[in-house]
Amino acid sequence: RDAGTPPLLRPLLAPDAPEAPTTPAFADDDEEPLWWEAPAKAFAERALLGNGRLGAIDGGGAWDEEMTLNEESVLGGRPLSADEQRQKWAKKREAMRAMERSMAAADVGGAEGHARELSGGKIESYESLGELHIATLPGGRPADATDQRRGLPTDRLVPTDSYRRELWLRRGVAVARWSSGGCNYERRAFASRADDAVVLRLNSSCAFGLRLSLGRAAAPTTARARAVAAERAVLLHGRAGKGNASGTMVKDEGVRFAVRAQLAALDAAAAAPVADGGALLVRSLTDVTVVVSAHTSFGALVGGTGGGDAAALEAAATKATKAAAARGWDELHRRHVARQAEAMGRVRLRLAGPRRPDLSTPRRLAAADGVEDVGLIEQAFDMGRYFLLGSSGAPGALPPNLQ
Repeated sequence: RDAGTPPLLRPLLAPDAPEAPTTPAFADDDEEPLWWEAPAKAFAERALLGNGRLGAIDGGGAWDEEMTLNEESVLGGRPLSADEQRQKWAKKREAMRAMERSMAAADVGGAEGHARELSGGKIESYESLGELHIATLPGGRPADATDQRRGLPTDRLVPTDSYRRELWLRRGVAVARWSSGGCNYERRAFASRADDAVVLRLNSSCAFGLRLSLGRAAAPTTARARAVAAERAVLLHGRAGKGNASGTMVKDEGVRFAVRAQLAALDAAAAAPVADGGALLVRSLTDVTVVVSAHTSFGALVGGTGGGDAAALEAAATKATKAAAARGWDELHRRHVARQAEAMGRVRLRLAGPRRPDLSTPRRLAAADGVEDVGLIEQAFDMGRYFLLGSSGAPGALPPNLQ
C-alpha cells in the first residue's frame, strides 16, 4: 500500500503536518528541533511542556502514551492561612531578636537555641498531578478494557514502519509522527499559556480507535476517576498525600485537585464516545483534539476564601476546558505559538560554525564528542530559557515550582 497520504484524506491532517515522519514538522524558519528516532525510554528523553501553572511530560509513545500531568500547587501538606503565616513569622522575628540579645551577651548556647527556632520545620512534598493515558488502536476499534488487561495496544505488539518525534523549543510544541500498515499518524501537544490548558491533537490518514483515561499511579488510593460520555470528558478528583491500602488518607491535609480532559473536536465519521469505567472509548476516528485543565484548593486554603471543595474545583476545570475547546485546534495552536514565540524571541543566540541538524539529538550528542557543533550550544541556551519560562507563572503566582 502507498505509504503516502491519499489526497482525499489530506484535509483531515493538520494544515502543516508532513506526509512522512522523516522530515521536520515545521520547516518555515531556521529553528533546529530536538528530535529522536524512538519513543522515550528514560525521563531525560521525554519532552517537557509547561505554561507556568500547568505542565505535561510527553514520552512520544506511538500506540500507548502515558503523559504525566503537573500543576504548580499540588502539595502534600496543608498550606498555612494568612493568619497562621502572620503568627509563624511573628514567632520567628521574636526568635531572631532573642538570638541577637544572646549573642550580645556572649551566650553562645542561648543564641544557638534561638537559631534553631528559625528553621522552617517540615515541608511536605510537591507531587505530580496524575497521568493522562492515551491508547490508540489502528483499524478504528477503540482499545477497550480487555485490550488493557492484555497489554494492548503497545509499540511492541503493533509495530511501526517509521517514527520521529520532536520538541520545538521556540514554539513550545512536541510532535510525534509514525507510520504503520500504510497509514500515517501524528500527535502534537503543548501547554498553552494563552488558554491555560494542555492541548493535544491526534490525526491519521486511516481510522483509529482511542481510549482516554486519567489516573494517579504514584498514589492510586488518593484519587478517583470517572468518564462522562455525554460531555465527552474524563475527570480525576483527589487529594495530595499518601493513602493506605483501604483508600483512606493517612494525613488528610493535602491540597485537593480536579482534572478534566475533554474531547474538544471529533471528525464527522467518528462514533459517539462510550464510557468504560473511568475511561472514554471512541472508534472510527481520524482526527481528535483533547484539552486538559486542572484546579486545586491551594488558593482557597491560603486566602481563606472558600471554593476549594470538589464541586467548585470540578466546575472551574470544566469552565476552563469548555472555553478552550470552543476555540478549536487551529486557534488554540495559533495563540499558543504566538505567545511562546514572542517570549522565546526576546533573546536569540546564533553562532557561526558547523552544525548537524540531520542527526537525531542522541546521535548528535555522541558525534559532538571532540567535534564542534554550534547548533547544540544554541539549543542548550534555548533550553535554559525554555525551562524557566515553562515553570514561571503569571505575576503574583507561585515561584517557579512546576517540577
